[in-house]
Amino acid sequence: MKQIGEILKKRREERKLRIDDVKVDTYISKKYIVALEEGRIDGFPAEVYYLGFLKRYAVYLKLNPDELISMYYNSVKQKEETKNQQGSVRGAGNSRLLRITASTIAVFAVTALLLLLLLTHKRNEPENTVPETAPARAVAATPAPVAAEKEPLVLNVGAFKNSWIKVVADDVTVFEGIVFTDTTKEWTARRRIRLVVGYTKGINVKLNGKPVNISKNGSQEINEFNFTAKSVNPGK
Repeated sequence: MKQIGEILKKRREERKLRIDDVKVDTYISKKYIVALEEGRIDGFPAEVYYLGFLKRYAVYLKLNPDELISMYYNSVKQKEETKNQQGSVRGAGNSRLLRITASTIAVFAVTALLLLLLLTHKRNEPENTVPETAPARAVAATPAPVAAEKEPLVLNVGAFKNSWIKVVADDVTVFEGIVFTDTTKEWTARRRIRLVVGYTKGINVKLNGKPVNISKNGSQEINEFNFTAKSVNPGK
């Protein structure tokens, strides 16, 4: 990456440009311009930032950004290949060490086995036996009645327009963001679900497979809806 930085710096100096000039014209922070010219990838939050600024700076200096980016990828590839070769050499040395270690372990294992057999032979003497007490008669326990589990609440939201929503299942926020057009999301809860909607007319809502009309009293302001087991079976 140092070679790329030298190309950038040389072209900037040929065009009689100061770093401050580049900063104003490209909206690239001064510290990133310096990092680009020094070839320091660690000066950026992530690789994608380096490549993005490199492309913008190259275009500004009237250089070919694709050539510089190719140089970067080739440099990364060469480093990976060198690293793999060094790993292979270390692996061969480790293999020899493992063979020696395995032989040593085998000797110790045989010795330990012989000692164990000797000790077992000495301890294998008759002992006074104590009559066993008859086991107590097991009494079958009466199983406690199992309460029938309540049907879980299943909320299904489908969007035909981008809509912001928030879903709270059993007092835990499970989603907060935009449901995009032509996408569907589903959440499950045991006791209750709270749905907060920014635009009620942009989504379809189903609770346990049954359509729920939330647009009746809705508007483009924030609307909140709470669902419990009674929402599924109103008569219970």
